[in-house]
This record gives sequence, C-alpha cells and structure tokens, in this order.
Amino acid sequence: MSKPPPKGAASATKQAQLPVEPSAGKAYQTRSHAPAAATQSPMQSASVTQDLSEETRNPSPLCRIVESLTHIIDGNKINATVKHNLESIIQFALKAEKEEALSQMGNAGTAKVREIRDAIKADIVHLHNSLYNHLKTHTAQLEDILNTTSAILTGNDKLKEAAETAKTDINEVISKVSKVTVTADKIVSDSKMYRDALLAKPNQTNRMGVDPKILSDLERKAKQILVGVHGSDGDALLSKSLTKIIGKANDALTPIEDSAKPKEVKVVAALKTRGKTLLLTMNSRSAADWVRETDIEMKFTDAFSISSHVRQRTYNLILPGIPTTFNPDNTAHLQEVEEINSLRANTIFKARWIKPIGRRRLDQTHAYAIFSLFSVDATNELIRDGIIVCGAKVRPKKQKHEPMQCMRCRCWGHLVTECKADSDVCGRCGDNHRTDACTSKDKLYCVNCEDSSHPSWSRECPEFNRKCRISDERNPVNAMPFYPTEHDWMLITRPAKIPLEDRFPKQYVVSNAPRPEHRQWDATRHMPQGTQERMGTPKGKGKQTNPNFTPLGHHKGEGKPPVGSILWMVERDNSVLDYDNTDESNPLAPPGWP
Repeated sequence: MSKPPPKGAASATKQAQLPVEPSAGKAYQTRSHAPAAATQSPMQSASVTQDLSEETRNPSPLCRIVESLTHIIDGNKINATVKHNLESIIQFALKAEKEEALSQMGNAGTAKVREIRDAIKADIVHLHNSLYNHLKTHTAQLEDILNTTSAILTGNDKLKEAAETAKTDINEVISKVSKVTVTADKIVSDSKMYRDALLAKPNQTNRMGVDPKILSDLERKAKQILVGVHGSDGDALLSKSLTKIIGKANDALTPIEDSAKPKEVKVVAALKTRGKTLLLTMNSRSAADWVRETDIEMKFTDAFSISSHVRQRTYNLILPGIPTTFNPDNTAHLQEVEEINSLRANTIFKARWIKPIGRRRLDQTHAYAIFSLFSVDATNELIRDGIIVCGAKVRPKKQKHEPMQCMRCRCWGHLVTECKADSDVCGRCGDNHRTDACTSKDKLYCVNCEDSSHPSWSRECPEFNRKCRISDERNPVNAMPFYPTEHDWMLITRPAKIPLEDRFPKQYVVSNAPRPEHRQWDATRHMPQGTQERMGTPKGKGKQTNPNFTPLGHHKGEGKPPVGSILWMVERDNSVLDYDNTDESNPLAPPGWP
C-alpha cells in the first residue's frame, strides 16, 4: 500500500484533474456542453444557458452520479487507488452522458426531417390532386380546341390547293388570250388584198430543200462535246473502255448542283479521237449547252480528269490574195483583223499560210491563207460580206471536205500514220526518195494516175477529181457555201456547176476570125495621104500594115447559130492555182469549186 501524497500535492492534483465546482447561481455544465458553448453565437449561447438551467433543475441520473462522486472525492480523504477509480467512473459517466445527448439530438433531427418530409409529401399530393382535377376538367376543352385547329388546317390546305389550281388556270387562260391577241394582230398586219395575195411569192424556208443528212448531222453535232485530256491521268482514262469512260463522265455530272441544270443530263456515247481527245455525246442539246458554261465546265473537268478541258469547235476559211505583209503568228495582227471587221475579241483562233514562206517567189505580194474561227455565225457572215486584211478586202470561202493525201506513198485516202508502204515516194518524179530530196526538177510523174504531165499533188489529176466527186457525194455540206446552222439563209445549197464543154458546145461556137479566101476591104484607101503615112501605110501603096486596122469579114464562119438565137456569153475561166507541195505536212490547198 503506497503512502498518501502530501497535502500540497493532493490539493494541486485535485485542482488539475477534478472539475471545478460550479459557483452559486450558475448551472452545472458537463464536458459535453463545453464544446457546444464554445462554437455558438451569443444568441445561441443564451438559449443553451436556458436549456442547461432546465437541465440543472431536472438533472439526469448520470449528472447526479457525477456530482455525488465529486463531493466524495472533495470532501473525504481517500486512498489514491480508490480516488483514481472514482475518477475513471466519472469520466465514463461523462462519456455516456455525451453519447446519450448526441443520440437524443440525432433522434430529434431525424424526427424533424421526417416531419418536414411528410409535410412536403402532403403538399405534393395535394398539388398533384389539384392539377389532376384541373387537367381532367379542361381535357375536353383542349380536345375541342385541337379538333377545331385540325379542321382549320385541313381547310387551309384545301384552300391553298384550290388557289394553286385557280392560278394555273388563270395563267393558261392568259397564255391562250395572248396567243389569240398575237394571232389577231398578225392577221391584221398580214392581211392583204386578193390581188396582192395572188402576186405575192410563196414564203418557203430553205429547210424544205435541205438534205436530211445535213439536218441530222447538225443536230448530232449540237449534242457533242470534245474533251481534251493530258498527263498520266488522261492516259489512264484513254486506256479504259468506252463503257467505263461513259460511266465516269456520268458520275462527274450527277453531283453538280445548279439552278439552271436540265432535268436530265447524261452522256450516251463516247468516241476516242486523235490527239488524246474524247468526243462525248449528250442526251440533249440543252444538256450540252449547260456543260459548255464556264463554271459547269470547270466542275465537270475537275471531277472527270485532271488537267482536262472542253475544246471549242473551229470553222476554217480559205482567204485568197492576202498581202504577204500580214503575219499570222502576230497576235496584234489578228486583233487588228477582228477590230476592223467588227468581230468579238478572240474570235479568230489561229491563222496560217497554205504555202510555206520559203517556197514563194521573190516578187510575190499576195498568198492564200487559212483562218480558223470559233463562231460559226461570224464565219458565215464573213463568207457573205467579205473580210478586210491589211487593207485588202477578199471574199473567203468555206474549206471543203477533200480527200487526204499520204506524204509517204502520195496516195489518197489516208495519212502517214496509217500508211503501210515500205519506203517514201517522191511526189514530183515518182522515185523512191523524199520529195524534198528530189534532184530531178524537170521530171514529172503522178503516182495515182501514172501520168507524166503533172506531179502527184496536182489538183488537175483525174484521180484527185474522182476522189473529190466521191467526197462530195458523201458530204453534202460541200455543196453549201455556208456552214449549216439554224438560220435559213445559211442552209442554201449551191447548184452544181455546169462543165465548160456542156455550157458551150463546139457545134455552136461562133468564129469572128476572117476567112483566108475572103477578099479583105482596105479602109485606108479612103483616107488622106497624110493619115495613111501616119498609120504606117507606105506612100504610093494601099496595103495595110497596122494590125489594129485588120478588117473583119462580112460573112459568118462555120457553125453560126440559127437566126434569132441568143449569142453565147463566155465566162472567164477561174482556174485554181496549182501548188507544188514538197513539204511533209498534209496539204490544204484552196477548195476551188470544180
């Protein structure tokens, strides 16, 4: 048993370990009330104090036990072990009291939350019942409003359809009234007297007498588009079949969106041509015109093939007698020709001389040229009105379809790329060498007709004329002076030219030359002597020596026409120049009508 501690130590220990006894007039506070009091506001502290005072007036059993043990420890001298045990009991009691207080507070909070929840639930149920009753009351009214609205909308749709129908009918009536008005005005303006109607010539269009083949070709060419391709992508496209090319063209045209796009745009045929080009045929003329527009063309070519473009159709003119001062390679000269002839800018695609410049004569001042134009209307107007080049006005002619001549074998109907000959044939002498290497300038030989009177390129060759007649039969456009278009005046056909021997038969030839057996009348015998001397007649002689005074016979020669016949008028023979072509290019000689 240990010794009790001294009095000072015991008192110090009591003051340090035991709780201080509450002073008179103040409520006793346990350890559970101290933290709450420290964190409360002044108003909360006052309420807590009021609660503690009520607790003091009605202490709990644990509080009573704590107070009793405290009085025992303070009022009696007990053993240290007993005192330590009593302090442990006091701490346990305070702890139990704190837990009980917390449990009571939790139960109270739960009860309050439950009470608030029940109140909110009751409010929600009441609100739900009120809304349900209100909606149930007004459901019939809403259904009536909905039915009325649906009926109004249905009536509006019917009214809109009726308005559209009425609008269509009104437009149709207006169109018919306009046609009637135009017809009436035309009848009034075109009405003539019976005499004028009888004297007037019938108005017939030139389309009535046009070859149907020309009209079909005109319609077919209006649907065609020539696309030039380049590069490796173009080579890959050309290596594909025509079916795949048509499919790719349609795939490129389908996604293009445009307000002016026709109802159906489709490629129906394709053809591979020389020079890496594709000839596409559209389903209609409007589709072809739509694809030729600049913005649509760019979209189509970008999707069809990289670096491809749509080529325009060109129309060639043969210009005779152009001054040699004109330079076809000079853009300024071409612009000057366009300006002086009132043509649009860039109408002339290109120009070139037919005969090489190196083969001209030293004193040659005029030569033949070929002009290629983009506009068919401008080309026909130049054929009709003429063209001014370097101050000289000439009458151009349309380039005809003529047979092609091979520059290797000098035969007609194919080109060098299609020639099957083993060696070159001279177009001048007919030997086996190139024409530009010929040394026999005096020797002439035609390979086609085997004649020694003309070279192989001569336009007077019978074989060439036979080929030209075959080409004219296959191409009725050759008989037309203009390129065919929709205009009637451009569809006229030139009649076949009658050969000279048929126009002027030999049995009707009139000879004005004096017959040798006829005695000529000397007009100088009746002139004065001085006049005879000035005229060249020797003095004392009556013989005429001046050829300008050779008298004509009084009687007609053989083959005179019968009495009352019309004298034949002989026209000048407009012969075509003969071109000595020795270059290796395909000759494009002037078309010259036969």
